[in-house]
Amino acid sequence: MVPAMTRIVLSGNVDPATALSLRARLERETDVARPQVEVDLSRVVTLHAAAANALIRGQRRARRAAGTLRVIPPTAEAAARTLHHIGLVESGA
Repeated sequence: MVPAMTRIVLSGNVDPATALSLRARLERETDVARPQVEVDLSRVVTLHAAAANALIRGQRRARRAAGTLRVIPPTAEAAARTLHHIGLVESGA
């Protein structure tokens, strides 16, 4: 049975403390068979590198467990560009 989609919504400035919480949450959510996780960053203004790292780790964990981690990109240009450069969102996001 495929688990239900888990949606995580972040907004504002995602600082190192928030990134640490995000990393812990993603570890919990991807610690199941075939995890389905969506991280909504559409209202994020700035994204610390630690948060980008947490997303990369979460995506890898989800894939290893035969699941998915989908990122809804931020509308703020700088944060969206960061995620595009590290390959977490498609071009034009």
